Amino acid sequence: MKGARGWVIAAVVAIVIAAAAYLLQPHEDSPEHSSNSDASAGASAALLFSQAIGHQTDQVTGTFDTPAPMSLMFVFTPTSQYTAAEAELTRRWVQTGGGTLIYASEHGDRELDRAFGVTRVGGYAPGGEYTATPVVAGVERVAGGSTIMPLDPSPSQVAVLRSPDGYVAGYVEHVGVGTVYVLADPLVLCRF
Repeated sequence: MKGARGWVIAAVVAIVIAAAAYLLQPHEDSPEHSSNSDASAGASAALLFSQAIGHQTDQVTGTFDTPAPMSLMFVFTPTSQYTAAEAELTRRWVQTGGGTLIYASEHGDRELDRAFGVTRVGGYAPGGEYTATPVVAGVERVAGGSTIMPLDPSPSQVAVLRSPDGYVAGYVEHVGVGTVYVLADPLVLCRF
């Protein structure tokens, strides 16, 4: 009887440790899609892929500045809000510098949304598997998170991804000599 009690205690301890390890993992719906993270919601694959195909890459740390003209910048769910000046600097970089901005955020950033005219539908819709529009040649479906806050594009913002219910999950817009891609679900880029 004494030996069996020891095994029961060991089993309970093992279950507690396993449960703690599971609960402490980053969750798929984590709002932080860090380019330092290899988790399923992390964006390190985008950074590593860009490096692998020869692009000079960098991460914003400390003082904000835009990249060189005619380059690419990813913004994944900012962990600190952009200031009005930073958002306007980013817009000018796209508009006059020919930059390409890929802005992927579940809830958006108030100042970036304002600077680029992003309108989000109030409320949530099912996400999951998105259907690409003919604008995205060769892409039929893209997988992402389970829910989105859909986008409400203007006539100059062309839908590129739609949710199962037909809501816009991503669009492209030409701004001056640059291009902006806005995605309501960053996980479509985090799952390379």
